[in-house]
Amino acid sequence: MKIRDSLHWLLAIIIAGIVILAIVAPVTFPTITIGQRIALALSGLGIAGLFIESAHWLTRQTARTQQWLLIGIVIAIGLLQLAVAICFVDAGEADSFIVKNQAVALTSHLTTHWNSYFQVYSNNNNLVLLQTALLKIGNFFGLKTPWVLLNLLRFMWLDTALWAGLSILKTWHRNALRPLFAGMWLLTIPLYCFGLFLYSDSLVIPIPIVTLALWQLSRQHTGWKRYSLAGLLIVELVFGVLIKPNMIVMVIAFIGLMGIGWLHRKISFKTAVTLSLTCLLALGGGLYGSKIMAKQAGYQPNANLALPATSWIAMSWNPATNGEYTFQDAYQERLLPTKQAKDVHAKTLLEHRLTKLGPTGTVTHLVKKSDAFLSSGTFGGFNLTNQWQRAPHWYLANQDAIGYHLTVLSQVMYVGLLLLVLLFFTALPVNWENGFLSLSLLGLMSFHIIFWEVEPRYALPLLPILLLWGVLGTQRLPVPATLQNRKLGRYAVPFITGISLILGGIGLTRFQTTTHTRIVAEQADGKYYNNDRYRLKPGASVTSRIRVTVPSSAIVLQFNRHSQTTVAVTLYRNGHRVAHITGPANLSDYLRYKRVANGRFTVKITNVGHQNTSLGVARSAFPVNQNPLVGHQNLYLRYHVLLRHTEQD
Repeated sequence: MKIRDSLHWLLAIIIAGIVILAIVAPVTFPTITIGQRIALALSGLGIAGLFIESAHWLTRQTARTQQWLLIGIVIAIGLLQLAVAICFVDAGEADSFIVKNQAVALTSHLTTHWNSYFQVYSNNNNLVLLQTALLKIGNFFGLKTPWVLLNLLRFMWLDTALWAGLSILKTWHRNALRPLFAGMWLLTIPLYCFGLFLYSDSLVIPIPIVTLALWQLSRQHTGWKRYSLAGLLIVELVFGVLIKPNMIVMVIAFIGLMGIGWLHRKISFKTAVTLSLTCLLALGGGLYGSKIMAKQAGYQPNANLALPATSWIAMSWNPATNGEYTFQDAYQERLLPTKQAKDVHAKTLLEHRLTKLGPTGTVTHLVKKSDAFLSSGTFGGFNLTNQWQRAPHWYLANQDAIGYHLTVLSQVMYVGLLLLVLLFFTALPVNWENGFLSLSLLGLMSFHIIFWEVEPRYALPLLPILLLWGVLGTQRLPVPATLQNRKLGRYAVPFITGISLILGGIGLTRFQTTTHTRIVAEQADGKYYNNDRYRLKPGASVTSRIRVTVPSSAIVLQFNRHSQTTVAVTLYRNGHRVAHITGPANLSDYLRYKRVANGRFTVKITNVGHQNTSLGVARSAFPVNQNPLVGHQNLYLRYHVLLRHTEQD
């Protein structure tokens, strides 16, 4: 009991720290003023007050009303997700593009060769196998472009976390709060971003909360139902680790849950040991089986190319960063020829960085990593991609403004949620199973903040847990006994909520984005890791069409920055020449023109020099956009379309 209580109060201190980081130094806003911090705090307080009042209202309704409200909110969630899944298709970027490209190539039998990226970052191999299997199933049913279907399946998978939260609240006899949990799910903006993101992050969001829900359901049944649910739980945990190795902390947390259950005499020692061992054996079998499947699909591991674990740890302790992935660190490690050389270099680098930081620097760096990991209300959702195979014109035309306003709203909602979570931790929990959720948060935090690199999206599996705790926190507001039966007590929360929302809303107008030049469209795939190039011989030319549906004033190409070979670059809009440059390749990449509302551009590049030069492209097994290089089915020009601030409306 003392251990559980100590864990609870430790979490309370951690949540208080996260609240401070989310208000004072959110990584979402690199520069933030005191006024903006006050606005975030007041707006978050107002949002928390709205949820508290909603919870109080719900508890006064009949069970039938609560049920109908829940059904209505769930239908709204389904309709909104359906609309988003149909209207938006992510083209992929960086890692997600390479994974998607490899899966399409394997499915289409274009090649059995795996990009060397997967020998360096083998953690994504199982994701390729999963996507390949789904694409083959789609092909079997005649779906040549299954991306909308994959969006829908991803949203359905995310909604297993919604189901889990509702199930847990029912088990804990908090039925009145179930519509509130569904309503908060409906309003959580990052879930829609990651529902469109074809990468591993969205697949591990439900893992911890679904694990607890399945565990509770298994204890409510006997016989084959109990064994089936326990088996499903173990399969789900193993799936999480295979898709994203950091989910090993959830396996450890589950074994911890077994220990807590045995100590509280909720389960027998035999049950705890049996489930723990079964989980570990299943995990070992899953890891072995996935390696066999990858080899059968043509994958050939190479220990000398793979980055050792110590290199990731050393990277995360780079004093010049907040613990994020840095290309330069990874690139320097990749240049080393053998596994042994990589190990030695990474260990030496880690020791050097820890020595350089010293005790004070180490603590400061841990705080910086915590900030990068846990302070963002978007969880990095608006940094995933700027490239769409499909997106509505109204969104493309206003992508920056929409993204910025949704980012501010997400941060406000996040601060409000964290305040509710803090309320939840003002009293000890009644349910011993909550210890699993606490261990999950501590485990994931420790893994990334102490050992591994950090990014806001790595904290996504904690989002459903925070939503659950936030909902429960709405009933933990301490009210002085002298105020409980008076009007002042009844109207205190609505009054504070209203004032906070008004003052916070006024303060939020201080959040404005001003950039001199912004990217309004791009095709940036092909640069990350491989840096694909198209060789242009003397006298040769290449042409590409670029469709721009939003206002713009410049297009930037990607020539070899060291090449001084003379090139001639001509840009046409709707058949009329709008820009022309003749000069060294490294100085001929920026094509300026008078601001136009939209248009069908054609760019023609000719090598008029006497040496080869190269142009940035993407080699893709699927259509990144509708305009590959003319005469080249699988090659797509790399470019950025810009709108300069002086020419914006």
